[in-house]
Amino acid sequence: MRRPNQNPIASAALAFGILSLCGGVLAPVGLACAALALHRARTRYDAGRTQARTGLVLSLIGLVVTGPLLVVAINLSLFGAPR
Repeated sequence: MRRPNQNPIASAALAFGILSLCGGVLAPVGLACAALALHRARTRYDAGRTQARTGLVLSLIGLVVTGPLLVVAINLSLFGAPR
């Protein structure tokens, strides 16, 4: 039986998904890598579908949790605290 090709983009999606839980800045990169890895796994029969899905979910969680915090922090740094 032929072993499927490895998919390093799926590994990157998983890594960026884990890192997005810490900072949230890498969540869009994780989402893009996960989407690309899932497309590649579907069209080329590559491995890494589970890694890509996990990276997608973790990136979405990181974006939802830390995204609003980043918006508030940027808003406060640009306009200062309300008086």
